[in-house]
Amino acid sequence: MRDSANNPLTLARFELKRFRGPLPRLALGFILLIPLLYGCIYLAGNWDPYGRLDRVPVAVVNHDVPATANGSPVTAGQDFVDSLHRANTFDFVDTNDADAASGLSEGRYYLVITVPDSFSTDLVSGQGTDPRRAQIMLQRNDANGFVIGTITNSAQNSIARAIDETAVRSYFEAVFANLATIRDGMTQAADGAAQLDAGLVTAHDGSTQLRSGAATAATGADSLAAGATQVAGGSATARDGATQLASGLDRLDAGAGTLSAGASQVAGGTQQLADTLDPILTLAADKLPAVQDRVTRASATIADVSAKLATGSDSVSAHTSSAVSDLDALLADHPELASDPRVQRLQASLERANTTAGTISTDLTSAAADAAAAHAAVQGAGDLSAKASEAQAKIDQLNDGAHQVAAGAQQLDQGLGTAAPSAHTLASGLGTLATGAGQLRDGATQLAAGNHQLADGAATLDDGLGQLATGAHELATQLAEGAARIPALTPDQTADAVQVLSAPVDVTMQVENPAHVYGRGLAPMFFSIALWVLGISAFFLVRPITGRVIAGRAGDLRIAITAWLPLAGISVLAGWLMLAAAWIGLGLDPVHPWLMIGMVTLIALAFSSVAHLLRTSLGLVATAAMLIVLILQLSSSGGTYPPELLPPFFATIGHVMPMTYAIDAFRICISGGLMSKLARDAALMIALLVSCVGLLVVVVHRRRQFTAKDLHPPLG
Repeated sequence: MRDSANNPLTLARFELKRFRGPLPRLALGFILLIPLLYGCIYLAGNWDPYGRLDRVPVAVVNHDVPATANGSPVTAGQDFVDSLHRANTFDFVDTNDADAASGLSEGRYYLVITVPDSFSTDLVSGQGTDPRRAQIMLQRNDANGFVIGTITNSAQNSIARAIDETAVRSYFEAVFANLATIRDGMTQAADGAAQLDAGLVTAHDGSTQLRSGAATAATGADSLAAGATQVAGGSATARDGATQLASGLDRLDAGAGTLSAGASQVAGGTQQLADTLDPILTLAADKLPAVQDRVTRASATIADVSAKLATGSDSVSAHTSSAVSDLDALLADHPELASDPRVQRLQASLERANTTAGTISTDLTSAAADAAAAHAAVQGAGDLSAKASEAQAKIDQLNDGAHQVAAGAQQLDQGLGTAAPSAHTLASGLGTLATGAGQLRDGATQLAAGNHQLADGAATLDDGLGQLATGAHELATQLAEGAARIPALTPDQTADAVQVLSAPVDVTMQVENPAHVYGRGLAPMFFSIALWVLGISAFFLVRPITGRVIAGRAGDLRIAITAWLPLAGISVLAGWLMLAAAWIGLGLDPVHPWLMIGMVTLIALAFSSVAHLLRTSLGLVATAAMLIVLILQLSSSGGTYPPELLPPFFATIGHVMPMTYAIDAFRICISGGLMSKLARDAALMIALLVSCVGLLVVVVHRRRQFTAKDLHPPLG
């Protein structure tokens, strides 16, 4: 008993000793084989499907009718079918429409490739006026399997490349077949361009002389047009000025009459103003000094009365307020007087007097302010008597000036009445002169424009002939050089050139840390799933914790480890068996073998600690929880698609899923990768293991807190 209480391995061994007899041991062996069955059998069935694509039957139906291009036959359809058989990507079967349709429906073919009868004709149609794109029809049936459908769909790119290569090869075969004809034609064209160059040189000399004469004529026409324009402009300006002068004199004459009448009215008005204001201003000059003196004395008197009656402690308002307060105090001391009618009348009279005194005080204060403002305004006005005398003198001066203006306006009106008819006669004569000058200007301008058009046309002709001569010389030279550059190829040289030009680029792909086969790429995901599923299925046989262990005298940590060790040992051993089967049976051959063994061990321990913690704390509910977490991890851990292709929810939760880092660690161990990422994955697995064991200790401690119901259920 001491041994079992102190040694967790002994207690774990006792748990495994329960499996006695053939059937329990067979069940335990089946549990150990669950990861191998789940992971390796699926991987064996999908280890290298792309390496067996040549077994996938694909029907090829060729209806193409050969065409002719430049006298040579074009069999692009048959060439395309031959290229498919040479590539041997799939198991291509040449057949007809009926067999292809029935085979696709029955599942004998997974893809049908149909070449239409116009395939070759469409490929060579670019040489004519109605070019058309050649077509290839691909048909698949997803009822035969969506995955194989997507695989065969990838054949579209290789088919397109084969078609392009065939089309380009046909094109270059036609090009090289006509090189000799093209060379002879270029030689003849070079001779014709040389003759054209000689004729254009002679024409260019004549156009140069024509250009010079036209330029001289244009210069003379410009001078004539400029002089005529000046004459027309000057006469038009003089006519406009005379017209404006006549118009202005008419308006001035009319205005002068109006001015004369208005000036007379103004003179009469100023006379009436002077007659009216002179007596008033004389009286004001005599009386204003006495008014100023009286305003000053009234302001001082009001201010003194206001100071005595309206403000200070001696004001009437202050005395009435004091009397009201004294009466209120007397009534407070002798309340029996409050009902006396005479006292009540006295109290009412004092309150009315107090209110009236306050109103008088306010009005006196306002009157004092108004009197002070009037006094300030009178003082600020200065000597009003002197100003009234000065205003009287200015009104007299205004009256005299208005009479003088009226006399001058009458004289101006008479003079303008004589000048206006003469200005109209001058404007009429200048108008006739301006009309003749404008006609002369228009004619000279048209002559100059015609000469300029002639000069421009001659210059354009001269430049064009010069450029044409230069171009003809360049054309002759280049055609001769081009004809010399066209090689005379042998048939073998032509075939080599066509082959290179039809596929001028070889594209290569360099893969770092290659997985080589499909199964090695899927192994990290299925290894992780197998170890997680083991944590779900192992508890069909293994107990998470026993009452004997819980009731032991060991500490919580030792009891937690003792309870977890059987599952941990089964998980590690099952993981090793799975790895050995994939390694030996399928050829997994990891790049880092010892790291692979270590990571299988670590991930098995970590996943088993998660399963044991959930089963110990939740009981049977843990199975559902483990399944739910498994489903979430299958969708978010990036085992098949990278996180960037996942929906946002699954891409986000993938960062906290243990299987994400287990898959990444297995990938690096199997195919290679950054050791820093492997160290991160291992650290996270260790953290998961330690945290689950720590939480398991907490769960064990809580379960060891026995109650009366735990010790004797009827008492509970």
